[in-house]
Amino acid sequence: MRVFLDTNIILDVALDRAPFAEGSSNVLGWCGDSADCTLIAWHTFTNVFYILSRQEGDVRARAFLKDLMSWVRLAPTSEFFLHSSLDRAGDLEDVLQYLCAQAAAADIIVTRDPTGFKPSPVRAVSAEEFLREVK
Repeated sequence: MRVFLDTNIILDVALDRAPFAEGSSNVLGWCGDSADCTLIAWHTFTNVFYILSRQEGDVRARAFLKDLMSWVRLAPTSEFFLHSSLDRAGDLEDVLQYLCAQAAAADIIVTRDPTGFKPSPVRAVSAEEFLREVK
C-alpha cells in the first residue's frame, strides 16, 4: 500500500499534539513497518520544519526531519501542480496535497481533516479510520 501523509499527521507527532498524537504516531509506526511506500508532499517538509523549529528549535526540527526522511519519500511534483492548484476550489494546501498524492499513485491519504479532501481522486481518511482498515 502506498500511503500519503498530510502535514497535520506529521505535526501531530512532531509536536506531540494531544489528543491527536497517539493516532498519528500509530499511523507512522504502521507505515514504517508495513507500507510499500510512505509519501509526503515537498511543502510538508518545509512547513514541518518552519513550525517545528519555531516551537522546538532548529536542532530538534532538523533531527526530526532527518529521521522521518530516512524512510518517507517525497511525492513527485512540478510547476504544473502549482498552476493546477490555483485553478481549483478549496483550501490551496489541501489541493496541493491531493495533487501530489495522485501524482505519486498513492492508494490513500491519511489526514486529520478528510472533509478537506472531498474533491480528491485519492481517498482521504482519518488516522483512526486508517488504523481500523489496516488492522
